Amino acid sequence: MPATFPNNTVSKDQNTLVIKITGQILKAINADYQQDTNDHPIILVNAVKNIIGDDREDPSELLLNFVDKYLNTFSPRVNDKKILEKVSKDGIGLTMFVEDIEEALSIRDRKNVEELTAKLLLASDHSPATLEMLAELALLAFDKLGPFTFHWLRSYQFHQDKEVQWQYLYSMINELFKTDIVPQSSKNGNDKQLNVIQYVNSLDQSNWLKLSAAVRLYNEDYVRSEHYNRSIISWMQTQPKNDELKEAETHTLKNYIANGGNYFIRMAKEIVKTNDPNIARKKIVDLEALRGMAKVSSLESFPIITQCINTLIQ
Repeated sequence: MPATFPNNTVSKDQNTLVIKITGQILKAINADYQQDTNDHPIILVNAVKNIIGDDREDPSELLLNFVDKYLNTFSPRVNDKKILEKVSKDGIGLTMFVEDIEEALSIRDRKNVEELTAKLLLASDHSPATLEMLAELALLAFDKLGPFTFHWLRSYQFHQDKEVQWQYLYSMINELFKTDIVPQSSKNGNDKQLNVIQYVNSLDQSNWLKLSAAVRLYNEDYVRSEHYNRSIISWMQTQPKNDELKEAETHTLKNYIANGGNYFIRMAKEIVKTNDPNIARKKIVDLEALRGMAKVSSLESFPIITQCINTLIQ
């Protein structure tokens, strides 16, 4: 998995921030969430974590409190660990493979998926490889599970705690059973760069989150990246290209990419202050998606990204 800043390099105040955010992540992962996967609370938590990361010395209490209030609307799942405890007691048994879980998933055999995943986790001695394996299956349904999978993987990398892996895996199983997982075929995902900007429409926000997750996942280095990239390309081939030409002042965005700063923090705080919470959550997630795209895109893409930002905050 890609690296993040290690806890032992931050100041005392920053370590307090890390503890705060890891608590929010765990609360989101443990939430009894039954709605659309593309609105899962882990997406908001990780998005705000990324935005706040632009100023770790003075983290925004407004944004942190906004996340807390949202998370408090959910009840935690119960009995997750009973499955893991049962499998541990009964024994791992025969070697299992990702294909076994995929087959059980295809016939909607949730009990078997849960038990096979628990066995794989125990057999791997709580290796993150089990998370990457489930992510591979999720990305077969990129349109439904792509953004969740990206933020789910990145939030675990921030957490880096083997003791919470089962909660992560169980949350993914919940989302996997909200859609159909169908194997896809496409060319190998071996292009050096994925050009998502050609699909970005400043007047249509519906795909910003998905396009951002696609390009960021594509540019990260996971053990199973080749499999991820094939699914990403399959999904991209179904998306309409956008031919709009936009002119926008890009100095502010260029300066942010070159030097960092509070550009996105200021916008996120203003969104919270001026919008209903339900609207604000969506806008913050989209804002972070544009931030993520800008960080991995060429300068030529900045006019359309800036136009999207202007559309979002107007």
